[in-house]
Amino acid sequence: MVVGTHSNRSQEGAGGEWIARGAGVAILVIGIFAALNQLEIAPAIVNGLFYALLAIIVGVAIVAFGGGGIQTARGYWERVSSRAEMKASEVRQKADPSAARQRSEEIVGVPELDEEARRRPMS
Repeated sequence: MVVGTHSNRSQEGAGGEWIARGAGVAILVIGIFAALNQLEIAPAIVNGLFYALLAIIVGVAIVAFGGGGIQTARGYWERVSSRAEMKASEVRQKADPSAARQRSEEIVGVPELDEEARRRPMS
């Protein structure tokens, strides 16, 4: 006798399965609406139901975000912002002309030129 069919998986796996099932159902529903629309079977009703379904999904997302997701979203935005600031400073350091010149000279092995030699046009 089988007592339980649910395997002992971590919560991460269960979340992925839930998202996959939801995506599959969404694709199926949109496909059904598209088929009915192409076959011109009650187009006014099909379009009305499709728009109502979209409105419900958007409404649920708005309520979920407004109800408790603001703090979570704020945390995400803070992390993204801090990563962007770190990356920007890293890019600024790498884009420093004197540092770039020094790195290229180290790679090529050319000694630093004096200031007057840098200004002279190459012929």
